[in-house]
Amino acid sequence: MIRYRESHQKSWHMISFKQTTSIVLLFVLMIPLCIACYGDDVDETENKSNSLPSYFIPFTRESIEDDVNDTIDRTNGLIQEICDVPEDDRNETNTIIAFDSALSEMDTHLLKYQALLGLYPDDDLRTAAETAAQKRNDLIRTIAEDEYLYQCIKKTKPATTYGRWLYEQELTFFRLGGVGKTPEEKEELKHLHQELELLDGQYLENIRDNRPVSENLQILTKSAVIRSTIANRSGYDTWTNLVTESQGSGMMNFEINNFLNTTTPQVQEVVKPMMAELLTLKQETYPDASRVYDFEIGQLIKKHGEPALSGEDRTHSIPAELLFTRTLATISCLLGVKTEKIQEAVTYAPDVTLYQVFLPGTDQTIGWFYLDLSDRPGKSSQWLTVLIHTGWKSEAAADPVFILSGTLRNTSAGPEFGDEELTLFFHELGHLYTRMLAGTSTSDIPAVLPVELTETQSRFFELLPWTPEFHSLLFNPEGGTSVRKISRNGYSPPSAHDPKSYEYQWFLARDTIIAALDFKIAGASDNVRFGEWYTDIYTNTTGIPPSDQGGYLLTHPHFSGSTAGTYWIYPAGDMFARDIYQRFQEEGFLNKTTWNDFISKVIRPENQDMTAEERIRNFSKERGEIENIRDSQIENSPVYKWRYVPRCIL
Repeated sequence: MIRYRESHQKSWHMISFKQTTSIVLLFVLMIPLCIACYGDDVDETENKSNSLPSYFIPFTRESIEDDVNDTIDRTNGLIQEICDVPEDDRNETNTIIAFDSALSEMDTHLLKYQALLGLYPDDDLRTAAETAAQKRNDLIRTIAEDEYLYQCIKKTKPATTYGRWLYEQELTFFRLGGVGKTPEEKEELKHLHQELELLDGQYLENIRDNRPVSENLQILTKSAVIRSTIANRSGYDTWTNLVTESQGSGMMNFEINNFLNTTTPQVQEVVKPMMAELLTLKQETYPDASRVYDFEIGQLIKKHGEPALSGEDRTHSIPAELLFTRTLATISCLLGVKTEKIQEAVTYAPDVTLYQVFLPGTDQTIGWFYLDLSDRPGKSSQWLTVLIHTGWKSEAAADPVFILSGTLRNTSAGPEFGDEELTLFFHELGHLYTRMLAGTSTSDIPAVLPVELTETQSRFFELLPWTPEFHSLLFNPEGGTSVRKISRNGYSPPSAHDPKSYEYQWFLARDTIIAALDFKIAGASDNVRFGEWYTDIYTNTTGIPPSDQGGYLLTHPHFSGSTAGTYWIYPAGDMFARDIYQRFQEEGFLNKTTWNDFISKVIRPENQDMTAEERIRNFSKERGEIENIRDSQIENSPVYKWRYVPRCIL
């Protein structure tokens, strides 16, 4: 049984890497993708600056339409002003930066609607948001095809480090938009993208309707031909190069191939000994057995003493509000920030709350987020963290704004977290806080997070609630028991959340298999030999041949459409998260020294150009002193003043 992540589904997930400019987000957000001071709690006191203005999120159809129309007019006017600058008078400020400012101001108003079309509380607002999102995309395409505007920017010489960086981003924006092509070539590309989108829709419909997998295999071959044609017509050798540049990841086709070639032997070193031991276990029942079959692995892992791959998913009776408040308090403390709930904030739906995140020593706001965990008709059930405002310094907001959305379980006692919901909640918090902290870099150009690092952070955060320390903090009632005593009272994490377990290792192997197959499919230009490729990759990775040709994976949504070729970030995230986890396991998950090192070496190193692998290597090779966590008594205090993480009391 395959493990589906919420970010594998066809949705608009936060894979945005730059902090201050909107340009590199534009095409990313048009492509469905299926990432010294200590704060200690979640406060409800008076916030450090005004809340987001009431008009930031419109809540009537008329106000949405007015916002969209006014923004389009304003953007077109600013673009015209750039084009009207005489050629001899053009400079970095009035052309390159002015263009970025125009698009950033546009997204101050329009970026949010792509997320809100699945979150607004009624059909009328969702329809208006869908129209707004489409108008934004149409406007971006129109701007990206403007040959005269492109030439104006191309001929302008940047004068600063930031200007040169921005200049390259803008040229990439126009290149992806199709400048330099004839009207016929642009029309052909438009038709190809539409055809790819239709095939993708049919692929997903086949999954929903449980159609024969052979139909999706035919779609994969057709899609491969179209993707290859789009890439070639767009000036790229491969589809993977096109999609990675549009995401801003900087990982080219050969680099992804090198990563997979490096990763597979590492996975083999982990998995093949596991298979040998599972065979030994099997031979206790079947002495003549000479191999382990893929369909037996789950039961053999259970026999090994670990829960089955599809283990029981528990519901936690602790009130949901208490649980997510404790979670925000603990994570805020360990990351050296303060998270504050904004009272009486205007939000887009009932039961949605607004939070401000800032550095307590300076009161510098580093971001805002709407927390939306309620269940309501028409709301998307997907767990996601999405950027709805880039943090461009405008009158609407001066810092990035996010939505963290998910749905809790409804019980007779009210909304509650289950194991799955808590894991997904931490996954999204990994995206959220990492994104905010990365944006506090003081480098000359906006901070860049390697795409695989976004998945690494969220995957690592998934593991946290199941560590002894976090588990004791979250689930034990207030009272006189020490955190240290609880966390060392025989508790061990579930196998799916323990990187040393066979279950985790098996998931890593499966992710690696799927990633290699996805990469192979994305690079195909004609017939997709799915069964042959799957068999070769599976056997090479695990050391055992599969019992089928992987037809069940044709119900996997990631292989189709425009997301093909991007799955490699998931085994990368699994492996890097395992390395991070290992150091914290040695030094303590509540060790502030280790968390500070994690921030300075992984999230925002001095050299922002470091790869994800280099960042993880630097963090992993450092070993600090294991902090002596004293037996702090859990305070019997109000929910929002809950504060008993060591060294996190102000």
